[in-house]
Amino acid sequence: MNDLGRLPPVQFHENEVCVLRIPDTPTSLNRVGQRGSWKATHFEKKRWQSILEKYLMMARLPRPLPHFLRVGAVIVFPTRHRRDSGNFKSPLEKALGDALVNGGWLPDDTPRWWEFRDFEFARETGPNTTIITLDYGRETG
Repeated sequence: MNDLGRLPPVQFHENEVCVLRIPDTPTSLNRVGQRGSWKATHFEKKRWQSILEKYLMMARLPRPLPHFLRVGAVIVFPTRHRRDSGNFKSPLEKALGDALVNGGWLPDDTPRWWEFRDFEFARETGPNTTIITLDYGRETG
């Protein structure tokens, strides 16, 4: 049994790491593109940016973030279909970068300030969930 529903939407860990659990998943670029309109893609990006801004505010992250931000994401689906990661990572990365800038957590969404490095689909099935890990601790080296 999957315990995602029992976990809080925002969790903090040591060393300035925050985990967001969003009970939704981005719409695949393939599906948005089938609507045949740039407006559909724009609407989905804005929808996710709004969701992410809400969760980032709930997390009460410092503004601006004190260090370089490293992001990872895991997406959970109720089925084990084959999926192209680019169809989900790209819209999520764009919406998150814009949310971080719009909310004042980052001055710009360029590689100087952040990196969306890890992205994967969960091996276990469960309700549609996007799990985002934000690591804004000092770079170890």
